[in-house]
Amino acid sequence: MIKATNLQYNTQYGEIIKEPFFLQDPELLEIFKRSIPPKEAYYFFPKDNDVIELHKKKPEKNVRRIFLNVPYLEYEQKWLDEYKKIIDKHPENIIPYFWNDGLNLTFIYSTGCKLEKSYKRMIEYFAWYKKSFPLNIQPKDNIVHILNSGFLYIHGRDHQFRPILICQPYILQKNLKQFSSNDIYNASIFICQYMINYMMIPGQIENWIIYVNLNGTDGITLPIAMTKIVKSLSDNFISRLYKCYVLGLNPFLTFIYNIVCKIVEKVTVEKIILLKNKEDPKKNLYINPENLEIRFGGKAQDLEYDKENSLFPPRMPSDYFFLENENPKDILITEEEYIEKYKAGQIPLRNASPYILEKLKKETIEKYKSEIQEDKSEIKEDKSEIKEDKSKIQEDKSEIKEDKSKIQENKSDIKEDKSEIQEDKSEIQEKNDN
Repeated sequence: MIKATNLQYNTQYGEIIKEPFFLQDPELLEIFKRSIPPKEAYYFFPKDNDVIELHKKKPEKNVRRIFLNVPYLEYEQKWLDEYKKIIDKHPENIIPYFWNDGLNLTFIYSTGCKLEKSYKRMIEYFAWYKKSFPLNIQPKDNIVHILNSGFLYIHGRDHQFRPILICQPYILQKNLKQFSSNDIYNASIFICQYMINYMMIPGQIENWIIYVNLNGTDGITLPIAMTKIVKSLSDNFISRLYKCYVLGLNPFLTFIYNIVCKIVEKVTVEKIILLKNKEDPKKNLYINPENLEIRFGGKAQDLEYDKENSLFPPRMPSDYFFLENENPKDILITEEEYIEKYKAGQIPLRNASPYILEKLKKETIEKYKSEIQEDKSEIKEDKSEIKEDKSKIQEDKSEIKEDKSKIQENKSDIKEDKSEIQEDKSEIQEKNDN
């Protein structure tokens, strides 16, 4: 968990960068804070096919999009139970602390429910993850230059708050001598893991949109690094792609595209939307124009690619993500409903809205302050009562003292009376004697 200002930002799957520089720089921190899920995103809970798209005949061919903090189907739970038995057979392979059933299920689906194969693939993923992260990235490093170059950057969210990743291979072609294939690869896996760690909400936002602009790309000099990137994203970021828009696919690139389709899984290919031009209405199925640059047919201002730190951390061009025909009130739950879910244990603390947690924290503090104030008032009243009691005791003591004084006076009077009586007796005695 990384703390910046008064909000805490959870890293869902372990640290991916040592001492994130973008949280240390006040200017970058403000940009970063706009890129994390907005407050309203926590009130969005996907439904129906946006959670899981069921295959009519073969359950193993379902397209599940949300894996965490959601109930599983009966046969999915059986798969998980059998899968855990395989895991238990190999205690020598340490499972990362952040692993869970949802992540197990991603690998089960990735192999069509071939459990032994899923386990092998998962172990290979652990080795890859351990080798790849955390990265030690500094502001002047080539990886950051790549993220600011316009080749690969995050810009905006779709209508269900999924981050949008822009990819423009022609920029990579222009900078082949400047960037090594290893830096390009590291920048690619970093930006994808960044989206997972900082821009998603498990159980609510688990996928991304990719917008590939092939205009200006000849395909002939397309670096081998691109093939490596596509393969890595397919193997190690399973079930993360929601839709991929491809713009500018010329005849030669169509040939390249057909080769790529053979590399990646069929389910991934089915998520690709080919655009004829930037005005193609198909791109508006998921993205509000305010979250897409003018160069791609949207309304957001085109970003400049020649400014240092101009693209990373990600820019959010608009605070409004819904489509023209959508009413947020029909899509989002209320803050009260969210708090009720959280208090009922339906939302894990780790994934809860930092805004709501901050609000509940303040309310708790105010409640404690109020209780303390009430306690202080009660103590003050008790002290006042004690003071009154002391005053009464003092009065009683004074009265007792007065009573004692009167008794003493009475005793003195009695003594005097006795003395007078004694004298009278003596006089009488004398008279009798005479």
